Amino acid sequence: MAVDGSLYHTEVVNEHGLVGESFVRGNEGLALGVSSSLINSPGTNPEQFIGFALSTCFNATIGLVERGHNLKPDTVIHTAVDNLKDTTGYKFVVRCQILFHELDNEQAQQMVDEALALGARFHYRKANYFQASITTKHHKLKKRMPTRTSVFLSND
Repeated sequence: MAVDGSLYHTEVVNEHGLVGESFVRGNEGLALGVSSSLINSPGTNPEQFIGFALSTCFNATIGLVERGHNLKPDTVIHTAVDNLKDTTGYKFVVRCQILFHELDNEQAQQMVDEALALGARFHYRKANYFQASITTKHHKLKKRMPTRTSVFLSND
């Protein structure tokens, strides 16, 4: 059942934990084999789902901010997710690199800061995925490649 005011609603069903298949209720044709990242088994694992979701949502949020500044969205998001054992079980360490093709350090930092502020209303901010300090690196890639600004975020 959708929450009042929901702009989009989906339900994903998993009946067998980390071995088997998960599917979208009402669209059973959209099903994925699932497995644990800790065993050699076919299927998509939770770390990959987190990476897909964060890369997609954060890139969309940065795009909103860029359009608000009359900039063409052209960012590339690389999200790395590691599964580590800690004192209470397991934890995910999430690192995100945002590549800006046309912006300098100051502009890139502004876009990320505004996206994080806007994202405070979204799950990736509420889940504390990106609360560590942000470092910005400006570097020139191979010849004929534009200058890119990279902003790195991490929760570790």
